[in-house]
Amino acid sequence: MSDPTASAGVTAYRRPRTHWGWFVTLGILMILLGAFAWYDIIGLTLTGTIFIGAALLVGGVFQIVHALMDRSWGGFLLQVLAGILYCIGGLLIMREPVDGSFVITLGLAIVMIGWCSRSGTGISPARGCCCWAGW
Repeated sequence: MSDPTASAGVTAYRRPRTHWGWFVTLGILMILLGAFAWYDIIGLTLTGTIFIGAALLVGGVFQIVHALMDRSWGGFLLQVLAGILYCIGGLLIMREPVDGSFVITLGLAIVMIGWCSRSGTGISPARGCCCWAGW
């Protein structure tokens, strides 16, 4: 962003508040974590799958608690059922992380293919496969 008090056409460059050493340290840490991810891709896939399952479980519990806090709402039963479904899905994913990673990958592929084929920003024979990026 530019400084609103600066004259038009002149961009004010500001230095970061922290020292440059922190940026170098962060860059080195990201490179090391990326190399570890390439080295142990199966372990990180299973860890990520278990994390997604735990997030579904916690989200389902919060949704059920939220529904129970306001029972007079018209969508009470639907919210409780959705919370129960989230909890079941989270427990199943955490119980079988290999199958869970397959289901998550398949679900993402279905969503992405559906998005590309149904929106005007997907693959178009006339404009090529990169028309969603504006290329």
